[in-house]
Amino acid sequence: MSSINKSAYVIGAGVSGLSAAYFLNKKGFSTTLLESSSALGGKAASIISQNEHIYELGGRNISVNNAAIAEILDNFPPNLLEDQHSKYHYVLNKNIYTQDGKISFKSISDMLKGMGIIGFIQFVFFYFKVRKNKKALKFGTAFMKAIEKRYDDKTIVNLFTKRLSHGVFRILANVTAGLSVSEMYYSNLLMALNKSGRTITFRKGIHQLHHYLAKNTTVKYQSKVKQIEIVNDKVEGLTVEENGELKKITCENVVLAVPAHVIPDILKLPHQLIDKLQKVRYPAITLVQAVYDKDVFPENITSLCMEESGILGHCSANRVYQKNHVRYTLSGPKAREVINLSDSELLEIAEKELKSVLPFQAECLGFHVYRYPRGVCAYAPNYSDIFLDFKEYVSKIKGLEIAGDYISTAKIEDCIQTGFEASEKIVSNFESVA
Repeated sequence: MSSINKSAYVIGAGVSGLSAAYFLNKKGFSTTLLESSSALGGKAASIISQNEHIYELGGRNISVNNAAIAEILDNFPPNLLEDQHSKYHYVLNKNIYTQDGKISFKSISDMLKGMGIIGFIQFVFFYFKVRKNKKALKFGTAFMKAIEKRYDDKTIVNLFTKRLSHGVFRILANVTAGLSVSEMYYSNLLMALNKSGRTITFRKGIHQLHHYLAKNTTVKYQSKVKQIEIVNDKVEGLTVEENGELKKITCENVVLAVPAHVIPDILKLPHQLIDKLQKVRYPAITLVQAVYDKDVFPENITSLCMEESGILGHCSANRVYQKNHVRYTLSGPKAREVINLSDSELLEIAEKELKSVLPFQAECLGFHVYRYPRGVCAYAPNYSDIFLDFKEYVSKIKGLEIAGDYISTAKIEDCIQTGFEASEKIVSNFESVA
């Protein structure tokens, strides 16, 4: 293979696709990103309002827990990074409880208050199961398949005490997948709790990360891939729609970095595999952000998970020092029913539910509403079988690699890792025949 062919196309400019492009560029590949929308970041995109206020439309925090992230951040301006809080609060039976990620006598006391003794014991056993099997917590491993077979016929409300499932575990279900606890499976919960390392965010918005990752990449916006052309189990090119016209692109290396539900629209698959991918859940969520003339959260609270009975799933201060900028996440079955209400009605619902447990008096100076008819990946019961079948199918296609939130978790750090791994495979395959 000649050096002129050391090129690659990445489909999708979400975090996974941006990561793949970044690491391919570092390996000397000429990389082109094809993005169907007009912005970088996918479900972690940002917009800047007319008064230059930044609204981050999805995830914005990263746990620095793998080599790929460390490599990216080593060259990122440190003054643009900042630590995020370790404390979460949740509402249970109209009372507010604290969950601190840092272990201390006080945090243990807080856990006992919120979970109760039996719930606390269940949590400790579950936590140490996560720590003990950390390396095996990947979809498709023998450990995960055994877990799914044993537990995934029930959701977590049937496996833990109500105080634990509707308390701390509701935070994980809501924040990581936009689910209610009656929709969260044990295997998903294991993956959600598998978190370690320093948690950081970007001082001036996560779009800084997006532009940093894309800085040496050719990005084509409003470029919708209609088909990956496969001939004799080998990538031969792409059919792309740009400006209302179809065109053919000849290429040999492609990273497919789109959500699982989009894949059948781009890649020809057997009907059986399409049926399996359609079982992968992407529940709708709505993100309402509002800026007020004064702080809404008290000094000791920056993040609050609401009770299962409401429409508002979770709310938080945009930053620990921006308690006048509130992010309301409307998620769960009841929230999905009202997703098509007007923007002002959704804001009114969110404010009313927050004020029921955390009264505040502040004037809204501006707000933004973003609806995700398909939110982040929430997987499916017995998901390993679905993932392994798809992974096996793709492995037979030379020149095609995958990245995305359906491979590990929807956390930004895991999406970055999948992009890195896809790039490594492209590079390895190139070097093996060069």
